Amino acid sequence: MLKVIYSRLQSKNAADTATGKIVCGFGEAQYRAHFWRGQVGVCFMGQPRVWQEADQSDHTIPTLIPFAQSDVIDAFICGISDDWLSALIRSQENIVDNMLHEMAAGFELDLDSAWSVQFREKLLSSWVQGLHQRVEYATSPLRESLSILPKEEMALLAEALVELTSVKRRVEDDVPTVGGPTDVALISKGDEFVWIKRKYYFDEKLNTPWSDREDGKSYGGRHED
Repeated sequence: MLKVIYSRLQSKNAADTATGKIVCGFGEAQYRAHFWRGQVGVCFMGQPRVWQEADQSDHTIPTLIPFAQSDVIDAFICGISDDWLSALIRSQENIVDNMLHEMAAGFELDLDSAWSVQFREKLLSSWVQGLHQRVEYATSPLRESLSILPKEEMALLAEALVELTSVKRRVEDDVPTVGGPTDVALISKGDEFVWIKRKYYFDEKLNTPWSDREDGKSYGGRHED
């Protein structure tokens, strides 16, 4: 039992109960945005388990990166989601395997031979490469638009993509895991962290004293309790 627990703690795969965390922004010597993405799990001996995912920060070109439930945003960017893309690749693999089995039965070929394995790999590789080239061609107009998009429109685009995911979750036969008011923030080198839209757990109109206190903080005022 101790060996099983130890191997589980040393596993490089994140636990099912882990929560995704993202830290992003600019360092003092960084001119482009960076982010850290990983999974944080339960604590063990006072220390949380952390699984760091592949670093995708410091992009040289504008990039739109979805997190968590990314199927709708992937479909918007690429014209196809990763799930459908993987399904197409698996379907093509089945087609190639069936074709090779028919050829092997007709021409008495050995599918385990080095020639057959190499032929299968080249056939699938060329097809997958062509598919990814089509996806790359479909995403190039959006990437070019992002390079000249104003900051405020970037924030509107991010909010619209989240809302689009929310609408899809509500109309399909699935748990509506995305929805409700969306918080929108913008981080830039010059303006640092700025809220574009932020929701509160109470109605601001019913809590004018709170609004007055916040206004006083913004303008350097001080309020006595």
